[in-house]
Amino acid sequence: MSLYEGLSQSSDTTPVTLGNIASYVTKRSKFGDLPVKQYLSNENLLKDKRGISGYSLCSDDEAVIAFEPGDTLIGNIRPYFKKIFHCDEYGGCNADVLVLRAKDSLYQELVYCALSQDCFFDYVMSGATGTKMPRGDKTHILLYEIAVPNEKKLADFVKFSQAAIEKVRENKQEQARLQEFQQAILSRLSEFRSL
Repeated sequence: MSLYEGLSQSSDTTPVTLGNIASYVTKRSKFGDLPVKQYLSNENLLKDKRGISGYSLCSDDEAVIAFEPGDTLIGNIRPYFKKIFHCDEYGGCNADVLVLRAKDSLYQELVYCALSQDCFFDYVMSGATGTKMPRGDKTHILLYEIAVPNEKKLADFVKFSQAAIEKVRENKQEQARLQEFQQAILSRLSEFRSL
């Protein structure tokens, strides 16, 4: 059972739609005007809720949607790939990535954790349009129901989920570091074999 599932099954929660506590960021800016030049496309988002593969660059004159720490990014092409990312940096993305921003910073982690559930992606697919490359319907997505706890439980949830999200982020960085180390060792071994 996930952190959010345990919370949502509590008796002292109130069901609200996603649109009540979060909204899409739709304002476009030139990539060159962003304070931090980091770009994400749907291809940068990893499937199965594993975050991102890294940032890319794009031309300075391309119009992008700016995101900021605390936003939740969702890949909107083929939602069944379950692409989602909780931002920890500033940057910009293309329109194939939905940027959801909590209307109150207290809800940032709640939005991310609630949307990280398989049932959310099933819900998105139930309203998706297109067959070869389905896309989530933005209006339908905002109608997704989220369980919001009372103020005390929400504060506890935020504290715990922030620590959990940070631990996952640290583990991914360590995994990347170990993979680089492994590649360096394998490269050295192949050099020794050729001697």
